[in-house]
Amino acid sequence: MEQYGNFAYIYDELMDDVDYERWVEHIEEIIEDNGVKVKNILELACGTGNVTLRLVKNFKEAFAVDLSEDMLREAFEKLKKEKVKCK
Repeated sequence: MEQYGNFAYIYDELMDDVDYERWVEHIEEIIEDNGVKVKNILELACGTGNVTLRLVKNFKEAFAVDLSEDMLREAFEKLKKEKVKCK
């Protein structure tokens, strides 16, 4: 999706007021409230990986996908910098 090309590089600046920690807490609450035993997680439309970065720490394996190669590139650079494994 080429329309995200330039946008991917400024996305984090535009979204700096989003409480990603709270989003992750909410996801974990949903999992816990439903009594689901989760070892692996798949994040769809991961964008630049802000939620991914926080989610992967609580699971055996994590997978992240996005239609935009530019968004994925940003996400995987961020994950690499933090030494977080994600496929």
